[in-house]
Amino acid sequence: MNLKIRQKQGIFFKQKFNITAKIRLSEIIKLPENKYAQLVEDVEKGFLFKKLSSFYYKNQRIISNRRFSKTDFSSDFLEFNEKANINRTDNVEVESLISKRKETVSIIKKLGIANLKKYFLYNNVEKSTREISSICKISEKDVKKIYNLINELSVHNEFYYPSAIQGNLNINYYKIAKIDDDGSKGFIINYFSPKYSQGKYIINYSNLSKLKKQGTFSKEELKEIDRLLENLNLINNKKMTIFQVIKKITEKQKGYLLSGDKKDIIPYTQMELAKEIKSDNSLVSRAIANRSIETPQNKEVPLQFFFPSKKDIRKDIIKKIIENEKNNHLTDREIKCILKNEFKIDVSRRTVAVCRKESGE
Repeated sequence: MNLKIRQKQGIFFKQKFNITAKIRLSEIIKLPENKYAQLVEDVEKGFLFKKLSSFYYKNQRIISNRRFSKTDFSSDFLEFNEKANINRTDNVEVESLISKRKETVSIIKKLGIANLKKYFLYNNVEKSTREISSICKISEKDVKKIYNLINELSVHNEFYYPSAIQGNLNINYYKIAKIDDDGSKGFIINYFSPKYSQGKYIINYSNLSKLKKQGTFSKEELKEIDRLLENLNLINNKKMTIFQVIKKITEKQKGYLLSGDKKDIIPYTQMELAKEIKSDNSLVSRAIANRSIETPQNKEVPLQFFFPSKKDIRKDIIKKIIENEKNNHLTDREIKCILKNEFKIDVSRRTVAVCRKESGE
């Protein structure tokens, strides 16, 4: 009897933990990008994170980073357009940022993008400021300036990469990535935020467990480790969700991304995506909301754009048909024939009428 009670209690507490974790993940996913980046920076500034990410056990780090496949960091910030960005935000010290950025970007250009990524973004072999200074032949002061700029690029993403989408009242879009052709009819995701481009945290639980048993950590640190790991896993889950959403878009809407022609968009629902990436539909919806990407044709589009229903596509095509035939008053039946003959869409006259009415045509 007692065993059954304990089992039921175990199931109850596990379900409660899962619900709490899901709520926290939901809150993190819907955070504005600047606040999310600040959260990540605060976690990484912590003493325990720094200790674990620089701690080696049997030549392996306890915490390291691994990029997602076919992703990188956009180097567009080197061509930062000061005039285009200066009036886009009022929540940062614009003049100070521009001044610091100019000086630091000139250092980066001299250093080279390859070295920036190797030693500052994807530095999985921990090196001190002094070591990086020696290898890159720049001063330790300049090394710190580059690290500071990377943090600013993350926290003030809306300043460096402002969205050009004019949303409804109180809706601000965050442009998070540029989709580029990889040269072989595939795509690479170039993130605008260093925090995304660095990928997910890899935690060596096995070695961490051994270090705990060896008494490496104080009692206070042992209490904080679980909380840190929980935060890292939540951050990982957000990064993974965003990555999976964009990756699926590059696969499902490949035709549109290659051509830039809206007629190549295919029906694809958020529910289908959620099922494919084995995620909750509400989490996917939050990941897509208020975020945008730039296409290979340099056009910024909201992520919602890539999830039209069959009805949305029909309405859009009907609208174009009518626009192209301005001098002719097409009947519903005539539009129905055009849809079937030119677009291979076979719908009833009544469906055409409904679509026209909803589109205001």
